[in-house]
Amino acid sequence: MTKFKDEAHYEQMDKRTKEYKAWKEWVTKKQEKEHKGVGDVVEAVTRATGIKGAVEMFFGEDCGCDGRQDYLNKKLPFARGVVNQVSEEGYFFLKDIFSRERRGKYTREELQHLTNIYNHVYGKREVFGGCSTCRNTGLHKGIAKLEMYFNATTEFMENLDSEE
Repeated sequence: MTKFKDEAHYEQMDKRTKEYKAWKEWVTKKQEKEHKGVGDVVEAVTRATGIKGAVEMFFGEDCGCDGRQDYLNKKLPFARGVVNQVSEEGYFFLKDIFSRERRGKYTREELQHLTNIYNHVYGKREVFGGCSTCRNTGLHKGIAKLEMYFNATTEFMENLDSEE
């Protein structure tokens, strides 16, 4: 168990405080340990089984493993924080929202629907409302995060379709 509170507590905090800086350092170290994609998993498995050591002994230190690891991480990344997959209806809603020329202009109903999708995908309990400054800061970050998730999902689906 850590001594830190949840992420929402620190997002509202003054970034210059010692407590925030300690939390940010802890999060950074935690993220460095996490696997970013399939390349990191392959590297961990080959290291644990001794294959990596044998390959390096046979081919030398520069065997190309790092390049393959980076390639696999870019092509097959893990979606950080995703708890649930977006529904088909939600996917088509996001496709419509993110394909618009003038993004950032949402109706109240669209903002509510975006919040609901975000909460479902990331297992959060964000609430639509509050003062416009607080709402817009958190809401725009959530929408940007949701768009990155949508783009990664779309790219993955397009790659599956092209292989068939």
